[in-house]
Amino acid sequence: MIPQEQIVLCLPRSIFADWKRFTPWSRASEMIQAAGESMTWLTRSEAEASENLIQPIPCTIVLGENRSFHVFRRIADGRPDLRRRISLLVGGHIDATEHEQDILKLVESTLMREISEELGVEVPLTAKGIGVVVDRSSVLASQHVGIVHEVAIYGRTTPQATEEFFAHSRYTRRPYSPDELLEMRDKFDPWSKILLKYYVHPRKSFDIDQQAILSF
Repeated sequence: MIPQEQIVLCLPRSIFADWKRFTPWSRASEMIQAAGESMTWLTRSEAEASENLIQPIPCTIVLGENRSFHVFRRIADGRPDLRRRISLLVGGHIDATEHEQDILKLVESTLMREISEELGVEVPLTAKGIGVVVDRSSVLASQHVGIVHEVAIYGRTTPQATEEFFAHSRYTRRPYSPDELLEMRDKFDPWSKILLKYYVHPRKSFDIDQQAILSF
């Protein structure tokens, strides 16, 4: 039997043409809500091949105690700009198993499912929206936008999604302070670099080394 291909939610690429790398939640939530009026569903392969659509990815930063941050080491396979990189985020596509029609509710339910699947955390969590990340630095990066939240999980976190992250890495032994993350920034994936610059450590000026930005 051929496995059924994942059906994922897509939005018009043109909606994000003028968005900055990071848009705070106070503005982004209203814009995402409006964008939901134009949402459509496609197979994952159709979505990846489309030049006119973009895939929203609900994801979250995981806080530890005293405003510290958990990090996760990506596996060696996958997109070239993500391989073995350190990430601040866990999350995934909004797929057709979700039955909500409101896009922000779809984002929330997907986020809770991804936290459960990727971190094995079953306790009730409160997710706080913090903003939207748009990375137009490469063709692959521009296929997705990150709808970013943060949740607090105290204690050690162990990745369960071994198709995404190394289950055991020295980086996952403890959460890190903003200053420690700053020292690690060259190891980060693109979205995590953007979040470090504009959200985690906004008072510290540093360059994000990326490719030339592509136009939508």
